[in-house]
Amino acid sequence: CGVTANKTYQMADWRLRPLTAEMITYAREDTHYLLYIYDQLKSELEACQRSAAVWQRSAELCRQAYHTVPYSPSDHLTLLRRQNASTLTAPQLAVHRALFGWRDGLARSEDESCAYVLPNHILLKLAQAVPRTAEQLRLLCHPLPPLLNYHTPSLLETIAAAADGTAAAAPDAAATAAAPSAA
Repeated sequence: CGVTANKTYQMADWRLRPLTAEMITYAREDTHYLLYIYDQLKSELEACQRSAAVWQRSAELCRQAYHTVPYSPSDHLTLLRRQNASTLTAPQLAVHRALFGWRDGLARSEDESCAYVLPNHILLKLAQAVPRTAEQLRLLCHPLPPLLNYHTPSLLETIAAAADGTAAAAPDAAATAAAPSAA
């Protein structure tokens, strides 16, 4: 249809309320041509006799169930390898592992992605810096992701326990993350 779509807000956090006027305008413009695009795609698929195959594949995909990936504490090492972060000290490595577990527990309890709760680059930054106070945390992570702001006390407790070698005595990651505390 010859229209270049504006993708300014494509990756915006659409959970935030109220939506800005710009986000509402974007949503209207982004969906305006969907029915036209649907009709065009359907016509093209029918023209090359692929419509039935596409509908069948679509139905197969819709029948697939989502399976939660089981948590494995050693997966934090895979993440470190992907980030080329092989220079962590033993205490930093312990903090990374503890934060990895804390993040997983909080993500599951909040039904959010791990990346939303604590992005990988921030997880690594926290493991390297080992912040002990809310002020140090906010200086490292600006802006502080929303859930980290709300769960700052349990995050700092997790970091301290891991850095001090008492992580085994610390509560379970999911239980710690799920218990909200005043920031």
